[in-house]
Amino acid sequence: MESFDEFLGYFNEGKGGNFWKTVTKDSLIPLENIPDKKALLKEIYYEISSGNYSPNKPRGYILINKGQCVVRLIPVFSIKDTCVYFYCTKKIEALIYGNRVPNTFGGWSLGGAIRCDERRELAEVVASLLSYEMSDGSTVSLDESFEYAMPASFNPLAWKENWSEFMRTLYANSRADVYEYVAELDIANFYDNINIDTLEKKLESLSKDRGVNSLLFSFLKNCNLGYMEAKVSNKGIPQDEVADCSRLIANYYIQDYDEDMYNLCNEYGAKYFRYADDQLILAQSKAILEEIVSRASVMILKYGLCFNHRKVKIMKKSTFEKQFSFEWFINRKEMKSVDAPTLNQDIIFYQENKKKLRNNGISVLLRILTLAPADTNSDAIKFIKREITKTKFLASSKLTSWQLTKIYGLLDTNEKSDFVAELKAKSQVILQNRFHYVLRNFLESIGENFDEIDERIRVLNELFVLQTN
Repeated sequence: MESFDEFLGYFNEGKGGNFWKTVTKDSLIPLENIPDKKALLKEIYYEISSGNYSPNKPRGYILINKGQCVVRLIPVFSIKDTCVYFYCTKKIEALIYGNRVPNTFGGWSLGGAIRCDERRELAEVVASLLSYEMSDGSTVSLDESFEYAMPASFNPLAWKENWSEFMRTLYANSRADVYEYVAELDIANFYDNINIDTLEKKLESLSKDRGVNSLLFSFLKNCNLGYMEAKVSNKGIPQDEVADCSRLIANYYIQDYDEDMYNLCNEYGAKYFRYADDQLILAQSKAILEEIVSRASVMILKYGLCFNHRKVKIMKKSTFEKQFSFEWFINRKEMKSVDAPTLNQDIIFYQENKKKLRNNGISVLLRILTLAPADTNSDAIKFIKREITKTKFLASSKLTSWQLTKIYGLLDTNEKSDFVAELKAKSQVILQNRFHYVLRNFLESIGENFDEIDERIRVLNELFVLQTN
C-alpha cells in the first residue's frame, strides 16, 4: 500500500471535488459530530494497511417513493465507509475509463477524465451541426442547461452539466432528417441487479492491485448489513446518498452492453444513446426500432439485466421532442427570471402538456419555479405551490429545501404560516422519510421548530425496522 501522504492525497479537494464538505455537511441526515479529517483518514489508513477494516451498518436510511407506495431504500454510510468507497473508486477510475462507447454519458470520473472525453464528443457534434432551426424558423446554439434533479454529489455541477450535454447531444442528433422514430428504454432495477461476482472478474482483468480489489469488493458485499438478513451479498451495488462512486462503477459494468448496442444500432443505421440507465435510440422507422428493441431485450440478459417493459416506448420523433420540451428549455437559456406574462404562458404550457411531457412535466415545473419573479401574482403562486405540495411530489427524490424556500419567499406573512402548517400536516401522513429530512432542513433555515419532524422520523425508522450503526 502507498504511504499515508499518498493516501491522503486522494482526498485533497482539488482531486476529490468537494468530498469532505459533501460527506460532513451536505447529508440530509445531519452528523452529531464532525471528526477531524486528517485524524480520521489516518485511522482508516492503518485499518486498511493492517487488514482490520470492515464495513459498518449504515448510519441511516433515506426512503423515497418509487411509485405505487413502493419504497426505495437509500443507505447513508458512515464517513469512514464513504471514505473507503471513495478511495477504492479513485484508485480504479483511470482503468475503467478507456472503453467508453460514443454517445454514452454519466460515467465521468471523480476527477473529470471521462468527462473531458464527453466534452470533446459534444464539441464535435455541435461543430458539425453548428445551429438548429426552431419551429418559428429562427436558429439557436444549444448552450442551455436542461433541468435535471441531481442526487447528492461530490460535484453537483458536474451532474447537471453532464446531463445538459447529454440532452444537447441528443437533441442535435435528433434534428437529422434521417431519423423519424425514437425508442426509450429503461433497465429494470439496474443497480440492484448488478452481479458483483461478474463485476469483480471484469475488474480483475484490468486492475492488478489485489489489495484495492479486495477492499472494494469486501465493501460492496458487506455494505448492506442493516437491511439484509445475509451478511454477504453477491448482487447489487448501493444506491447510496452520495451516488458518484456507484454511478462510475455501474457505468463500467455496462460498457460491454453499450458496445453490443452500439454495434446493433449501426447494423440498422440507427443511433444509440445512454445516460446512466436511461437509453434512447434514433432510427428511420418504427419497424426498425421494434426489431432493435426485441433483439436488445434478449442481448441484455447475458449481463444479468433486463428492460422494464412498462417503461419501453416507441414514438414519433415529433412526440419525443415535445415530451422532452427541447425548444421550451432552449427559449429560456440564461434566464434568471421571467416577467408576469411569460410566467403565465409557461404555466399554461405546463397545464396543457403535463401528461405528454417526460415525468409528467416535473422538469418544466421546476424551471417555472426557478424563474418565478419576486412579484409573482397570487394566482400563479397558488398554482405552483399546489403542484409542488402534492403528496406524490413531496415523497419523491425531486424535492429540495431550496424549492420550499423559494415558494416561502413568494408568500405574504399569513400565507407563509399556512404553508408551514400544511407541510407539517403532510409530514404526519407521508411515509417516506426523505420528505421529513428535507422539511427539517427547510424549517431550520427559516427559524421554525422541527421537534415534531424529528419525532416523526424516529417513528418511521421504527416502522420500517431500519437498523443503523
